[in-house]
Amino acid sequence: TSPASGASFPEGTAIPLAASASDSDGTVVKVEFFRDAVKIGEDLVAPWSVTWSDGAPGAHALTARATDDDGAPTETAAVTVTILPAANAPPAIALTSPTAGTSLVAPATVVLSASASDADGSIAKVEFFSGAALVATLAAPPYSATLTDVPAGSYSFTAKATDDDGGSTTTPSTGITVTPSGTGGGDTPPVTAILRQGRDGYAGTD
Repeated sequence: TSPASGASFPEGTAIPLAASASDSDGTVVKVEFFRDAVKIGEDLVAPWSVTWSDGAPGAHALTARATDDDGAPTETAAVTVTILPAANAPPAIALTSPTAGTSLVAPATVVLSASASDADGSIAKVEFFSGAALVATLAAPPYSATLTDVPAGSYSFTAKATDDDGGSTTTPSTGITVTPSGTGGGDTPPVTAILRQGRDGYAGTD
């Protein structure tokens, strides 16, 4: 009597299976329930029911079979139901290096690192981007890459995780600055020498 033929259920749903059974010349001693001819369970007392929750995605034929006190069985016609695949949960990812606001001196070495996980599957790859440009792809942990000889400028890095079902998550951008290396004494203030007549080898006049 339950479920109705043509019903659909999300994967993992606990589906109640129920049947009505009677015997005109005796008693019903058990009702068994089957999925695609494989026994799910049985009930020995009315109301006749079991719960089915491990159905794989796809169409399945459900039947019930009543057995009376003389051992005679009767089976129902099949009821077809469909189990729908569970929605994919997107992966989780965090960019752990560099730290936002980091300032380096050119030519700089920048270490890109990320942590990634997937609650209902596995991580297929982690990609690192500088702006819109892909700079590294990793298929297995540890998810880390090193950029060398990075010139002066401002940079924005992100990491993107893709799981085994094609779901993806991208981190917020992390900005850093690479400053030019100092030349010609950099910011050191100039030294001024004051020379006087007769001193320091100076022969001129004040």
